[in-house]
Amino acid sequence: MPAPPLNIQTIRSGDAMVIKLDGIVDASTIDALRRTLEPLCAQPAARIVVDGSLLTYINSLGFGLLFKLSQSCRAQQGRLVVAGLQDKLRVVFKILGLEKLIQFAPTCEGALAAFAAAGKP
Repeated sequence: MPAPPLNIQTIRSGDAMVIKLDGIVDASTIDALRRTLEPLCAQPAARIVVDGSLLTYINSLGFGLLFKLSQSCRAQQGRLVVAGLQDKLRVVFKILGLEKLIQFAPTCEGALAAFAAAGKP
């Protein structure tokens, strides 16, 4: 049985971009995610929220990609925040030590509010 696809929706919210993920991130879907996020992270001072509230699975490739792109955003004076992850996925990020390397927010709305409160990165 084939794996469920990854649906990616890009939404502008003020001066931030919200990338809403629905499905799984694995070897069959990682390239679509990369093609969506890399150009956004290359923009100076980009503000990106990856909304993972509908994400059901992410493999090591996905963890690595989010880490790499978070670093890329920081190098451009921007920010990438992963928001709304289900507890089972958040635990894996914590076990891998990525909670110290990638910024997280409990909700997409919370991440957007933090961007607004902080002003420009």
